[in-house]
Amino acid sequence: MSSNPPSISPIDVCTGKRPNPKYHRNRNGTSSLLKTALRVCVWNIDYFLPETFAEVPWWIARIIYNELKETDTLTPRTWSLFRQVYTNSVSQACHLNIRKPSPRPSVPAITLPLSQIPLQHLTMLWVHNAIMETENLISLLDLRNLAVLNLQFSVRLSPLPPLPVRDKMIWSWGRAVKESEAFKRLRVLMIRGDGISIGTLMHAATNFPALNLVNLRSPGRKLQIGETPLDLEAWKTLYTNKSPLDEWHSTNEEDDQPELTLIRLNLPIRSKMTALYDYAAIPALDQKPLAVTGETLITVHYAHQIDLHEPPPIYGQPTTDSETTAVAGLRGDPSVWFSRRIVERGKDVVEGSEADRHEERDGGAGARKKRKVRVGKQRDVGEMLRSLV
Repeated sequence: MSSNPPSISPIDVCTGKRPNPKYHRNRNGTSSLLKTALRVCVWNIDYFLPETFAEVPWWIARIIYNELKETDTLTPRTWSLFRQVYTNSVSQACHLNIRKPSPRPSVPAITLPLSQIPLQHLTMLWVHNAIMETENLISLLDLRNLAVLNLQFSVRLSPLPPLPVRDKMIWSWGRAVKESEAFKRLRVLMIRGDGISIGTLMHAATNFPALNLVNLRSPGRKLQIGETPLDLEAWKTLYTNKSPLDEWHSTNEEDDQPELTLIRLNLPIRSKMTALYDYAAIPALDQKPLAVTGETLITVHYAHQIDLHEPPPIYGQPTTDSETTAVAGLRGDPSVWFSRRIVERGKDVVEGSEADRHEERDGGAGARKKRKVRVGKQRDVGEMLRSLV
């Protein structure tokens, strides 16, 4: 066991309260030894290490694990502890719903603890009412196994920067992803914010190596094309709704699936993110759904608490559920969905734009152009080779 408990962080927060065995009073007389030991283990679970359960069979550890689940005191850190030791017995997925009371929710406050979990896992992150700052965008690079990202920027908590500054932030973010070789598992990217240009976002998205599905939403106004040239050779439009008054436009019914999945009110956020992750899987690139890979998964809904206590009415009925409130605001947004275009050439599957394919064929961006040899020089070289034979 560890001598010092880990510092309190978002991954140590739970909805229940662990009873202190020191102040426990059993109403029916003396408590059994098993229940007493169980209360002590639950109270001190933050001190436990994987080595603590090294010689403990699952049928004993399961009693502690079930008690944590039944009392809503199972934190992501504790779940990862059991998952490391009892991989085949503990659920492969964990969901974390964080309501941050801070007036300015900070993305690094959640990305740093998630990156420190000593367990190989995929991360799906939904940030409600984020602040559009360079620090928040760059901190996401710490999540090396980020699979789904939904960033909803807030205008009420902090006004968005001017359009040129916003475009520069998004462009710098995409460049940082490319230079640091981050987001190798990120398949789905969703951005919601006023005035973010499509051209800038899609230009940055080309630097995300595994990205297959992109959504941009602009609440209250039409989508902005922006000054950046819109190069969609590497992407195809699945669905577009340029303003709240426009009708839905898509190529077929299946292309509506991402939008319909996102705005459903009766589907939990963790289910939305996993469904979109599976939808974005491309078999030609050897990408498979979660049900096939069976990977360990952590889904996080990170939101601003004060805003969630004042939800707008939905169909005339007041709602206090934080997840429903976070999704209800997406309905009616001008929205556009893009998917990466895959080009097949014989047995080779090529991903990306034509410029990227030429770059690969020529040996990369830093490759030096081959020098041409004049016809006269070619004959001289040929005669020289024949003289050596």
